[in-house]
Amino acid sequence: MYFSESHTAISGARTPTWLLLLPAICAATLILIAAVQPWITLTQAFRDVQAVVYKIENRDLIPLAGFLSNFGIMAWVATFAISGFSALMIRSKRQTVLLGSLSILTLVLALDDFFIIHERVGPKNLGIPEKLFFLTYGLSAIAIVIAFFKDIRDMAGDLLLIAFICFFTSVTVDAFYILDGVPHRLLEDGAKLVGIAYWCAFCSRLAWCSLEADRR
Repeated sequence: MYFSESHTAISGARTPTWLLLLPAICAATLILIAAVQPWITLTQAFRDVQAVVYKIENRDLIPLAGFLSNFGIMAWVATFAISGFSALMIRSKRQTVLLGSLSILTLVLALDDFFIIHERVGPKNLGIPEKLFFLTYGLSAIAIVIAFFKDIRDMAGDLLLIAFICFFTSVTVDAFYILDGVPHRLLEDGAKLVGIAYWCAFCSRLAWCSLEADRR
């Protein structure tokens, strides 16, 4: 009986009009931006990266090219979604700000990683030094930790510490080019990928603990 009443209430909830329109508006906005920007053609914006490379340079890439980087970006996006959704669901204003801040920071990092902003777009197109990106991201993360130190320490401080160590290792190797060739790539990008995995685990753990505490 209880299930039947709950099921009726849920199935009877109609989709809001704004939610019917929002996906189309977002997609149309992105297409409009792609159509008016001066750097690439609309066809290049729509097509897969490998297809664009083949068209421009007349050479094909193997399908697995960049798959580790893609997994890292997928982890960034998953972390953003988990933190953002939890921030919207939770009743505690403090935890909402904490998870919302982590979600926004993660989205920025995901966009940076996906569009290679700190490596190419910033230094070459915008004149912003790469180290300034690292400094901004690092200070933002530290500010969040300081503001919510007790919450983070009690719920997932160990995971965050490992993530920070991995990111610090990756940034240090990138900035000072300590090694060369495959060892350099393995240490820089390997540490970064492990760091992303621990960042995802940290934010997920924080979201889980916050939602569990909110239920009590």
